[in-house]
Amino acid sequence: ELSSSDEKKYKALKRATEREITQSADVICCTCVGAGDPRLANFRFRQ
Repeated sequence: ELSSSDEKKYKALKRATEREITQSADVICCTCVGAGDPRLANFRFRQ
């Protein structure tokens, strides 16, 4: 079981990794439900 501080570190590292992967992607595929995910909220996509 993780301590509270370890859990916070884990979540922060996970968010940073997800952000890095998403920002470096040329293409992002998702379902309609996934398109509303908060992790994609600040991205601007062009067609």
